[in-house]
Amino acid sequence: MSQWLPRFIRNSLRIKIAVVITLTVAILMSTIIYLSITDHAKSILERTNIFVEGLANNTYSAIKFPMEMGDSKTIAQQLKDINTNMQDVDIYICDFNSDIVYSSSGDTVGSSISSGIIGEKAMDSLKEGLATGHAPKKGFRENVGGRNYLITFRPILNERACYHCHGSSRKILGALVVKQCIDADYAAIASSRNRDLYLGIIGVVAILILLHVAMSKLVTQPIRMLDEKSSQVAKGDTSVSVEVKSEDSIGRLARHFNEMVKSINDRIEYANSLKLGISE
Repeated sequence: MSQWLPRFIRNSLRIKIAVVITLTVAILMSTIIYLSITDHAKSILERTNIFVEGLANNTYSAIKFPMEMGDSKTIAQQLKDINTNMQDVDIYICDFNSDIVYSSSGDTVGSSISSGIIGEKAMDSLKEGLATGHAPKKGFRENVGGRNYLITFRPILNERACYHCHGSSRKILGALVVKQCIDADYAAIASSRNRDLYLGIIGVVAILILLHVAMSKLVTQPIRMLDEKSSQVAKGDTSVSVEVKSEDSIGRLARHFNEMVKSINDRIEYANSLKLGISE
């Protein structure tokens, strides 16, 4: 595998170590940042979903009695109040044909809810709900008209109190649809993502600098010193020695180097003494 690396990397232990550490730290930090961003985004959207679900349930409870009594004015006023106090929320009440009967904005009454008001996935689920009477477990995140929405609905069942107006033949009268704009949530997610990325990059750079300083002091400099001393021994200078500063692998290597040089000097001294004895 090393033959695929550039020559300047293959010939430098320091660069090899730096490359390995950089890749390891980058992969680790990228994984942590990705998980953090994903969990944060999931948490924000989950809280929004809980809010929309609660709003749908509360609105359904509020309009149930006026609908049973046929009090259209009260229903329209309640939806108007919601539109006044919650500008990012749209609520629609449609009949079993998906035609809007009541709306918080008012200007969509009489039109079909399928005419670009909700997205395709939500519309398919709404049709199924109008046929079966089952509400979706979670809302649908869809882009409608260039904005992001969380859409959910509650089927309006034909209960006994409604028989005086609608008869008893139809089981489902329509649905209450809640559409919450979540552009602000997406902006918060993007802001959090950018912040985590910036902090992650700063963290990676800081870790690499600290590792570089530590590796230079603890590994690179001692090895460079051993390399220089070994070069001197190779040229015939056996008077060199290395200061042993630690008991780790580098320290043991330095101690063994000193022992090697001492052994060479002993052999040279012994050889010289033999030479002197022979000459005498």
